[in-house]
Amino acid sequence: LAIATADGEGAYIDTTTMTADDEAALGNWLADTGAPKALHAAKMAIHDLAGRGWQLVGVTSDTALAAYLVRPGQRSFALDDEDAPRPALSTDMANVSLAVPTIHPLLGIDAGGSVNHQPEFAAACITPSADGAVRDGALAMAWTAIDAAQPGPLRERLLAR
Repeated sequence: LAIATADGEGAYIDTTTMTADDEAALGNWLADTGAPKALHAAKMAIHDLAGRGWQLVGVTSDTALAAYLVRPGQRSFALDDEDAPRPALSTDMANVSLAVPTIHPLLGIDAGGSVNHQPEFAAACITPSADGAVRDGALAMAWTAIDAAQPGPLRERLLAR
């Protein structure tokens, strides 16, 4: 979980290594209506955090939503460069994460600038580049399953669900 303050300070919190007290403190802050929070793609964050049992309130702005309102015809909105190509996401993964632990990797193929739901993208999905992306994704899922199956805190947390 990445957090930045209004004065520009930032931090990354590895939620897999938190103590029960840390989790309670973070949960309290996330649920605090008096602590304003600005996000990018707030809907996904709300669902992902709910999957951990946390409620996110006090959201004052969503930069992805604001970007959409300014340019509704644009398919995606990168944080670092508004003209940079970035895959558009349209999944129910956040909803699934409420029920089971999930990963949601992004895989790239050489699609020549086309995007989902275009004939050019469909054609690009039957190329060696796409085959390699599928292999990479399968390998990432296998490594994740192996990590989760190993004795340790991650396995214990997942089995406790």
